[in-house]
Amino acid sequence: MEFDIDKQENFTCFPLVTMVGRRARINFKKSSYLHYFTTDENEEFYYSIQIFSRKSYFDEIEEKNLYFFSIDLYNYDDYGFKNQIMNNFDFYDNLEDIIMQIWPVSSFFLSHHKYLMCFSGEDEYSFKEYKLVTEKWKKEILG
Repeated sequence: MEFDIDKQENFTCFPLVTMVGRRARINFKKSSYLHYFTTDENEEFYYSIQIFSRKSYFDEIEEKNLYFFSIDLYNYDDYGFKNQIMNNFDFYDNLEDIIMQIWPVSSFFLSHHKYLMCFSGEDEYSFKEYKLVTEKWKKEILG
């Protein structure tokens, strides 16, 4: 049975970071799998990255799959329909592994608007609450 994070409304989490990239254009000077999605240097992409912990960030716990990382990458077609390119999540044992996943994402693109919402890592949310807070924030930013 697969784990579906969106169905885990009562799942407890401790948010760390939510990041949104807006109107990002591919950097064709760097090799990237995104080149398969367009050859148009003016095509704009959007992405959302979320990181949270299953335990308070300040608890010193040695536990497997403690940190959650998700990425949602998409653009819009000429008719305004959303084209889902990537929607992926995974659990990691430490933050360093997540940073290694995040860094390439923004380097795929030229300079673009990036927005960051930081949390303390010690405040407990249900996954439903966390999702509502981040969706409201993203809606304000992206319009």
